[in-house]
Order: sequence, then structure tokens, then C-alpha cells
Amino acid sequence: MVKRLRLPFRIPFFRIFYSTTYTTLFLLILLLLAITPATLIYTALRASAFQYVFEIGGVYVLVIIFTLFIYSSRLYTNRSVLAAVGKSWIPVQPGEVSKNVRKGVVNAANRCALIAFETKPRNLQPELIRLKKQDDHSSHDGHDGDSTTVGKIVHVDPQRPPWGRVSHAGWSSPSQLDANLAPHIQFRTVVMELPNLVEARAVSLAPPDTSFDILKDGTATADEQVVSLLSRKPTADMRSYLAQLSSLGLIPPAAGQDFVQRYEHARFSPIPINEAEFEDLMSAFAHLLANMNQLPSRVIDMAHSQSSELSSSDTSSLSSISSRSDSISSSIAGSVFRARMPGSRLPSFYTPRASISVARTPSPTARRAVPYSTPRPHTSQTGNTVYPG
Repeated sequence: MVKRLRLPFRIPFFRIFYSTTYTTLFLLILLLLAITPATLIYTALRASAFQYVFEIGGVYVLVIIFTLFIYSSRLYTNRSVLAAVGKSWIPVQPGEVSKNVRKGVVNAANRCALIAFETKPRNLQPELIRLKKQDDHSSHDGHDGDSTTVGKIVHVDPQRPPWGRVSHAGWSSPSQLDANLAPHIQFRTVVMELPNLVEARAVSLAPPDTSFDILKDGTATADEQVVSLLSRKPTADMRSYLAQLSSLGLIPPAAGQDFVQRYEHARFSPIPINEAEFEDLMSAFAHLLANMNQLPSRVIDMAHSQSSELSSSDTSSLSSISSRSDSISSSIAGSVFRARMPGSRLPSFYTPRASISVARTPSPTARRAVPYSTPRPHTSQTGNTVYPG
């Protein structure tokens, strides 16, 4: 099968046929129309009647001029009608209108753009700084430069802008004219850091450890027992941690209750807080930190006493466990193996590995004797279980 040849371009057959036919018919009509005047002129020349030659030639020249006029007017009318049709753009570019019209259009467009910019909500602080510099230069030059508004066409009062005060829930105002808060602050990010700040403030009150020397830069190592007592547990929420600090006498209960209510509302509310609520929360937070200025001496004594009790209990429990481990293991292993009679069946969960683990597990009597006993396994009994917060 011969592969069909494909040209890199498309041949417009219809256009060629249309143009060729139109040109042929046009030339044929001109030839037919020229037969009559040619015959008359030829006859006049043979009869030496030259006046008829000028008459016939003049008439045909006037007809040709009149035909060209009609054809030109027709082309002009078509182009005018097409130009009057609506367009998808405004024809105001150079070359489409005159220079004066173009200049007026550009000036009007610049004025509209300036009005749109001056009426759009924006931060007025950069413009106020620029106007203040201009006023300073004017005052040095001897002119009175008291500018209270900004804008060249639309005069905007910075204290009372026409668009009002821009604010969004959960964020501070983007305007720098608000003296209370910095612009573009997300409240949720700050609220999530408050527990760490409270813990850092509480831990910073721990006294230095006397068993360590002071470093070269003048800093001292904090007492580990006091730091452990003042630190927040990983599973403790803000309310339980403030209750812990309040029980130690580090913060007053009223200040802690006021702060934790505002904190929980800001942290867990489905609707973000506004600026007023955030300022109240920060005021309560500052009041809470202001009360955490001194660590009671009884907290230090409590931390040291707990540390000594834990160390003594660890020593006694280790000695008790080491002295009784052999007797407990032998007694329980003997009771287990004595229970295995030839005709008895062991439970389905019993395996040789389980016998070793059971032999290593103390009996209930021994568990009561050992201070650090193994917790009881979970049973299927249901009830109201209280979990620590």
C-alpha cells in the first residue's frame, strides 16, 4: 500500500476556484462591454469623423469615473458600519483616537486609579510618616505644615477612616495605628505558648543547687528537686497545673481561676476570640505572673523531704526484695508444680514459658509484704472508673 503524501501546508482549493472564476468572468464582461465602443470608434475613424471619437471616449470616461465613485462609497460605507459595531475593548489606544482625546483619557484614568487607591482600606502608617517628614521640612522652611489627613483627592482622617476599623476574629488589626497590639498577630499561636511561659516562670523561681559550683558566666544550676516539683507533667492540663502551683502557695487561687477560665475559652472555643478578649487574657496572664515573684520556703523543704523519703524507701525496698526473692520464688514454684497432678489439666493459657514467669511472680501474701508490688491485671468487671486529669 502506497503511503499518502502529506504536504506541510494546506491548499485552499475553494479560494482558488472562487478567485479564478470571478477573475475570468470579470475579464469576459469587460471584453464584451468594450466591443460596442471599439466598433463605434473604429467606424468614426474610417469615416474621418473625429468628433465622434471624442464624444464616445468622453462618455465612457465619465461612466468609468462614476463607477469608481460608487464602488469607493460602497467600500467606505461597509467599513464605517463594521467600525460602528461594538467591541470587547475600548478603542482608546494611540492611533485609535486623536492625541487630545488620548491625553484626556489617560488623565481621567490616573485620577480614577488614585481615587480607588485612596478609598481602599489600607495601613496609613507609612503615609503618616511621609507627611510628618514633609511637615518637618516645611516647619524648617518657615511654613506651617499641620497635616491631619492623608490623600490628594480623597482626604482621609487616620483617626476616623471611612472604612472603619478593620479587624478579624483570631487576629490583631493589620493597622499599626492601634497602640495596644502589634499588627498581624495570630492569637491562637500566643495562647498555645502560655502554658510553657507559666511553667518557665515557675521553674525560674527555683533556688540554685548548693552542691554545684557557680559557672564562669555567673549562672548557677537550679535545684533539681525543686525544679521537679514545680515542673508540669506531660499529661497535666493547664487547670491541674495551676491547681498544683496554687497548692504550693505560689499563686493565689483567685488569679489562677480567672486566668484558667479565660485561657480555656480562648484555647478550646470553636469561635476565635477578638482583640478585647485577647487583651483581657493577657491582662490576667500578666497579673498571674506578677504574683509568682517569690518561692515559699516550705516548698523547698517539701522538695528536699520528698527526695530524702524516696531515697530511703528505695534502699529499704531493694534490700527487702533481695532478701526474700529466693524464698518467694521457691515457694511459689513448689506450689505450682505440686498442683500439677497426673490426672489434672492445665489451663489453655499455660505454657512452659508461663510457668517460668509465674515462678518469678510473688504470691498475694508476698505482694503485700513488698512495698513496690506488681499492679493487678485488668479484669472484666465494669464500673465507674475515675481517671486522673
